[in-house]
Amino acid sequence: MRKSSIPRLITGAPLIWSVTGASIIATSIYLAFSGRAFYFLLLLGLTLVLGSAHSVITRQRVLLSRQGLLVYVAFAAAGILFDLLFGVWLTGLWSYPNYGVKDYIWLYIAVYPLGGFVMIYTLLVGQTCWGHRIGNVMDGNVAPQPVVAPVLLTGASITAVGVAVLTGPWRPVLLLTTLVLGALLLSVAIARALGGGLVLDRIALRPWPLSMIVVSGSLVQGLVHEIPNVWASEWIYQGWPLGHVQIFGVPLLVLILGWPALMLVPAVIWDLIALMRPHRHPRT
Repeated sequence: MRKSSIPRLITGAPLIWSVTGASIIATSIYLAFSGRAFYFLLLLGLTLVLGSAHSVITRQRVLLSRQGLLVYVAFAAAGILFDLLFGVWLTGLWSYPNYGVKDYIWLYIAVYPLGGFVMIYTLLVGQTCWGHRIGNVMDGNVAPQPVVAPVLLTGASITAVGVAVLTGPWRPVLLLTTLVLGALLLSVAIARALGGGLVLDRIALRPWPLSMIVVSGSLVQGLVHEIPNVWASEWIYQGWPLGHVQIFGVPLLVLILGWPALMLVPAVIWDLIALMRPHRHPRT
């Protein structure tokens, strides 16, 4: 195995990085409860803590790998597409009331990429805790499962019909759901063309343990991210149906619809880039 070129300061001191990350998380929560911008620091702290835990467990790197750098750029592009275009402009389901142009630039070149890696690390640590491999989050190969594309197509078709026939607060939510399912369906088609599968195929292979990892991980991360924002209001949700149904001040639909998508989309991006790179591992 080729020796790592990354300094020992980074790869050899997970405890230091974990303590540093925990301190940064504590600082971000203090800022949030003081009504100030907190989110970048929260993501940075979570990245250090979860990344250190993953490196101790597996002796592997994610963010500092060559693929990690490519994925970082892809996460920035995905943030612009899903957050700015789909969420803020097209559906208007959330906004950033205090953001200017510089804040939006920082959001997509730094905040969203870090958020994507937090989701990747959550899946990786979660699979270890549950004792089941999601697998393709790291390597990019799994045999395609025939059920995945029809399920996505059916879901996108149903929500698209809802967009066409419904009015009121459900329409933008169904529109956003259609767009996300359509993007996942396109990702599946690209993966098939490349001769591989995605994390969605892993879930189809072993739906119970892997679905529980996604659901539990997205719920925990959703609460960790959203509860401080109740005080800080870096972003606000608007126009959501059943908006009065909340958990700790967070709209229920945001937790059960939005955060699983925020967990899966980064993993799908990681898989696609892994499939596009040469010298892939054999399918499992």
